[in-house]
Amino acid sequence: MEVLGLKISYKEKRARVTIVFLLILLGGFILAWGNNKLKELGKKDSAVRATRVELSKVKRIDGIYPLGWLDEENIIVKKENKSKGIVEKDEGLKGYPTNIYKYNLKTGEENLLIESDQDIEYAVVSPNRKYIFYVEASELTGTGYIYNLANNKRVQVTEEQEIPIGIGRWADENSVIFFSYTKGGVFTASLTGHRIEIVPKAQVFMRDPIRVVDKVYYVSDQYKLYRYDTATKERKLLLDDIAEFIPSPKGLTFAHVALARKSIDIRDEKGEKKLHIYDGGGVGGFSWSPCGNKLAYLVSSSSQKGDTLFIAHISSGKSAKLAENLPQSFPYIFWSPSGKKILVPAYEKNDDKHKFIALIIESE
Repeated sequence: MEVLGLKISYKEKRARVTIVFLLILLGGFILAWGNNKLKELGKKDSAVRATRVELSKVKRIDGIYPLGWLDEENIIVKKENKSKGIVEKDEGLKGYPTNIYKYNLKTGEENLLIESDQDIEYAVVSPNRKYIFYVEASELTGTGYIYNLANNKRVQVTEEQEIPIGIGRWADENSVIFFSYTKGGVFTASLTGHRIEIVPKAQVFMRDPIRVVDKVYYVSDQYKLYRYDTATKERKLLLDDIAEFIPSPKGLTFAHVALARKSIDIRDEKGEKKLHIYDGGGVGGFSWSPCGNKLAYLVSSSSQKGDTLFIAHISSGKSAKLAENLPQSFPYIFWSPSGKKILVPAYEKNDDKHKFIALIIESE
């Protein structure tokens, strides 16, 4: 199969083990991470000013692949569902389907949450914790569904194999937003599956679009940030060479990381810089706290000593080190609903195999 000029076979996909690397291919993380050969981290780091910080306790859970918080005590993970038996997969291969489970952090108990004969490669919980948007995948594209946690029923909200894996997020509590690879535009879909095209086709790959009121922001395959006004139908180029542009919970400000991933700052809806957060290289995943007054971000070390997690206080712009020497982390992290804990998906490589890890870090 060929996506965006990249020919990737099923065997190659499985050899990479984790969908994170597929997200890297689709979302532009290759240049973001691969081109950034880090210089001495922290040597000229003027942004990380708070140094006398008691590092939080880190709870490590080996052997699980975390996808986010379900509630304060449970996370969702993906794993093989052996009760389904062996099923046919791509290119004539067979295996157990990957499904979604609920994992209790206190007891370690796992319970099957979303069952399918197909591999579920991506899932994200709604803001009100009542629904899960997930994607059943085939190679690099998939079909999106909304799962109702109250009645255990699902609604298909995309066409078959319409969206790239890793694409799709909640626009609000009642709808999801996604880029259609087959149609070229951006759509929203309601809890009942009703779809509306909100951004027309633009001859570019619109990576993981985000809606803030009547504006839609997306990064193209040329790493350019665009803003589309759904009211005026105006499309405007805001920034070049961008890796991430994610709004705060209230949508008033945006966390911005440039393509080289050397720094992170806060910008307004026009892309203009308002607050400097960090400059030193190796910026990885980041996430806004639920209240929007903090920003957690990961920094990769050039010395191979592991990743470091920082918390930036938006009111002051100052950052504090929360945890260090973490195993290599995926390019995303998650705050718990209360904002008191942070989930960091990570992995370690042993004998060419990836061992998945969930790190739970107290933020207070």
